[in-house]
Amino acid sequence: MLRLRFRDHREFHFQVLRVMLVTAVAATVAGLGGGSPTVIALLAAAVVPALGFSLAPPRADRRASELLLGGLFAVVGAVAALTLTPAPVAPAIGIGLAAGVLAGRGQDLWRRVAVSAAGGASIPLATVVAQNLAAAAPLADLPPAVAHVIAGALSGLTAALGALALQARVERDAVLEAHGALKGALEGEVGGIVDQSLVAYARIRPALETVPAAERAQLGKAVSDLTLSILNLARRLVAIDREAHATSAEELARRLESLDEKIDRTEDRIAREQYGLART
Repeated sequence: MLRLRFRDHREFHFQVLRVMLVTAVAATVAGLGGGSPTVIALLAAAVVPALGFSLAPPRADRRASELLLGGLFAVVGAVAALTLTPAPVAPAIGIGLAAGVLAGRGQDLWRRVAVSAAGGASIPLATVVAQNLAAAAPLADLPPAVAHVIAGALSGLTAALGALALQARVERDAVLEAHGALKGALEGEVGGIVDQSLVAYARIRPALETVPAAERAQLGKAVSDLTLSILNLARRLVAIDREAHATSAEELARRLESLDEKIDRTEDRIAREQYGLART
């Protein structure tokens, strides 16, 4: 059974705040820069690594190489912005894709694709949102710089879709799958023990979301392993019980066949009656 969960809520909140800060600065520079190609290129060069590292900060053990990679993506963003400038939203698409690729480094393939796609879709949308908000009341009545800062920060909520792609986890819940395979076969004391273990499992899993990510993974595995061991024991007991009933039925059938043979072979009336009584 598949289960969707968030990897780290606290980290997600910081991701969103960092993205909002970047989009606030970017919207202000873009709004006050008058749409100049040079301004757009310089802005793209700054925004691509800023967004990428806002979503996924450089790892301490690889900071130098990752910052160098960010510089390379800054050049890519600037070139993309200069190339795509004639189309209104195209530079934002290029910036979003490049930032998504940078943010997705070190992830598995499907997550890198998801983060890149989210960046390519969310940054153009955030650009449009920021432009419309800055021109709408009551922000239009404020000084332009203030209006662009507020509009850019609010548009960051849209731009942070990449953080969702990084945080969302689709996991296979082995405990629920194992329990599903046992449904209908559990009863009595064994069924009660299994029900209690599942109630405890359901209570503990949400509580682990408040634990730091590193400890959560270790504790979550321990809880799952313990619950699975209870379910595996219940499965074995069910199998043993079925085998016992099957053996008893087979033994009874053999005895009945033996009595029928004795009744057919014997000619003594009293013996036949005794065998008949034994058969019933």
